[in-house]
Amino acid sequence: MSYTIEHLENEGIFLITNIGKFTHKDFMKQAIEAIKIAETQNCHKFLSDCTSMYLETNTMNIYDTSGYYNEINVSRESKIALLVPPGHKSEKDLKFFETVNVNKGWQIKLFGDKESAVKWLQE
Repeated sequence: MSYTIEHLENEGIFLITNIGKFTHKDFMKQAIEAIKIAETQNCHKFLSDCTSMYLETNTMNIYDTSGYYNEINVSRESKIALLVPPGHKSEKDLKFFETVNVNKGWQIKLFGDKESAVKWLQE
C-alpha cells in the first residue's frame, strides 16, 4: 500500500491519496499517522481518495474500525470523506465501512466526486 497525506490549507482539509492494495494493517498505520498530523495542524477534516486502491480485508476488520478510532483517540469532531466513484471495485466494502462508522457516531461519508466531498467537509 502506498499513500500520501498532504495538508490543503486553502480548503482546510487533509488529502489522503491511496494507491494499490489496502489491508486492515495499512488502515491502522494510516489512521495513526493522519491523526498525529491533524493534531499538529489542528485540522480534523480528511478527504481520502480511494479511486486508485483496492481493499484486501474482511467484513470483521471493516466492522472493527469504529472501535479502533476510539482506541487511538480520534476526535468525534473529525470528518472523513471517502472519494469512491460509482461502480468502483471496493465501493460495496467502503459503503459498509461508512455505515458501521456512522452508526457508531463517526462523521464519515462516501462521495463520487471531489467537489461534493470538499463541500461537505467545509460545512
